[in-house]
Amino acid sequence: MRVSWKGGELTFRLDPEDEITGTVSDGYPVKLAVNSCEVKGVPSDAHNDLWAVAAWTVVAPWTRRRITFDRPVSSALAAALHDGWGIEAGPVGGPPRDPGPTLAISYSGGADSVAAAAVFPDAPFVHFRRVSHSRVPNRWPHYRSDVLAKLAAQTGREVTTVESDLEFTLAEPRPGYPEHHAVMVGALLNADRLGLGGVGLGYEIGSRWLGGGRYVHRFTPDNPMWAPHGMWGGCSPQRGCGSCCPWAA
Repeated sequence: MRVSWKGGELTFRLDPEDEITGTVSDGYPVKLAVNSCEVKGVPSDAHNDLWAVAAWTVVAPWTRRRITFDRPVSSALAAALHDGWGIEAGPVGGPPRDPGPTLAISYSGGADSVAAAAVFPDAPFVHFRRVSHSRVPNRWPHYRSDVLAKLAAQTGREVTTVESDLEFTLAEPRPGYPEHHAVMVGALLNADRLGLGGVGLGYEIGSRWLGGGRYVHRFTPDNPMWAPHGMWGGCSPQRGCGSCCPWAA
């Protein structure tokens, strides 16, 4: 897989060994629709490892052997991708990121993120808002992401809203996150600006009580999506790139 960022636009090209249909961390098959997406309103000077992890949350299901970024990443992040997925990552040569002191809540307004917000009453919110893709028709017009964004803004918390069409990279099963972790692209790319060292999510609540389909019906430390000793745990500040991940808090 070869990935590149131009501003907030991510473009990726599959290598010969990569596949159009891949498998996410919880074992669900996902089919690729399009090879680009955009994350709007993010700073251009985010740490290289943050750009890399944000891209990885999108392209991981379809990457089989290696990933080539458009900027050098730290050796710690390269090691995390190798140890977790068996993926060779490069170029290597950038410094690791030092995590900041702040925890943010990835806030959707659903029961799970509301519960996470209650646990951390002083944490700012980062809200992911789905917007239309320039090359993919929206077959989910009933999903009112604009309403969710307005509700997030009415909570009284500090809210950073990030707009992205990355959910339209999926052809099947429907518009959605290639990996559940892709909901954090806005938090990842704003991590330096917001001083983030962690992101809180409510996926454990949703997985156990509300979930079905792609969700895993068991708690951490066994949940393959969020376990600190799992694949994605290698990208936490304690191990790997120093990015802001849900288990870091």
